[in-house]
Amino acid sequence: AVVVMFEGQLTAVLNRTLGAYVHGISSKDLSVAVLSGNIVLKNLRMKADALNALGMPFDVRAGVVGKLTLQVPWRALGRQPVIATLDEVYVVAGFASQDASLSVEEKTKRWNAAQAELKRKIVDEGELAWLAANAATGGGATKNAAAQPPANDGDEGGGGWLAGMLDTILGNLEVRVTRIHLRLED
Repeated sequence: AVVVMFEGQLTAVLNRTLGAYVHGISSKDLSVAVLSGNIVLKNLRMKADALNALGMPFDVRAGVVGKLTLQVPWRALGRQPVIATLDEVYVVAGFASQDASLSVEEKTKRWNAAQAELKRKIVDEGELAWLAANAATGGGATKNAAAQPPANDGDEGGGGWLAGMLDTILGNLEVRVTRIHLRLED
């Protein structure tokens, strides 16, 4: 039961951090070896709009990350790096022609749209988590309680403790990319 709860929390965190670049990460795609610190995600579809907003010299049409492996040194968190390995990255892209090149405004618009989608997803997840927590505590929500967001005191397994751990992980992150396949089409 603890592993299932951990996988749910981990899925939410991964969706918040990677959600702007890949489509929905679900716990069924997640392989977790809790004690060893190995987290594996397979076959992640990339979001072309978010990648195109980064201003690359080509237009991404589709992409897949074959395997994303996170190695988290739980016992030495903060002293040893968290290693994220992206393996078998496949990207299908087209040449950006002179007529199709995007202005700064269009790139900004695309980036803002990708960020807005991510924010909507975070709000939806927060609402679902609040509703689940409310249901678990008896569901005795009043009108005033419903208008207030859930408290994150840090020791309730919610945002405070988890946010601190996420800051530690992201502050000591090492990214490795292997086997990139880029296909350019007309």
